[in-house]
Amino acid sequence: MNWIAMFTPEAVPMPPSLPSPSLQAWALDVSWAVILAATAIWLLSCLPIRRAHQWMAASMLSVACLLPSPWSPSYWLGLAFQFPSVSSCLLAAWYVSRRLFRPEANRFKPTEKSLVLWLVLVGVGLGWLLMLDTFALLPGSLYAWGFHPIAPAAVLLVTLLPWIFFGRSGFDSLLHGGLILVLLTHVIWRLPNGNAWSALMDPWLWLSLHFLLIRLARKK
Repeated sequence: MNWIAMFTPEAVPMPPSLPSPSLQAWALDVSWAVILAATAIWLLSCLPIRRAHQWMAASMLSVACLLPSPWSPSYWLGLAFQFPSVSSCLLAAWYVSRRLFRPEANRFKPTEKSLVLWLVLVGVGLGWLLMLDTFALLPGSLYAWGFHPIAPAAVLLVTLLPWIFFGRSGFDSLLHGGLILVLLTHVIWRLPNGNAWSALMDPWLWLSLHFLLIRLARKK
């Protein structure tokens, strides 16, 4: 048996089902609506604008994403950037809900900075590997392995390593709960495109993780 051939990109099994076109169209509008709402609230919060006006602008952007294709911002964003990752949508939804229900709350401070640093490093490293894979600089196709059924389990295992080695001090219910929700969304609905890496990472989130990594390094 040729063991090397078993692990070539051509040998990676593809999933039997992918998101239906109607589900993808619905997910595209909803995901960009959440992203645009969070972006509008974040940008307008830096200006001397009333909170009610901030929410009005965010709501108008979100509703505009539900308009017919040529009139919808999600249509043009989808043509340019395709789908945002499930992780980005979850973070955007968390930010919007936090601003809505707890506007006076301080910035999110996880219980363990080492855990956040670990997750950021994993995300940055995965993004670099995927970029190298895009330019065919890896010996195999990492992106193709994202279609493998074992990919979500492998991601969960890697992110749970701090908890496995450090116990309760290496676990944060909010961060790990969000990650599990992302993986469940991918496993159940195969969103956004049936690939686990696309559910976890997109270019904009990857760039944001670099800035977060720099901030964490400067605070050391």
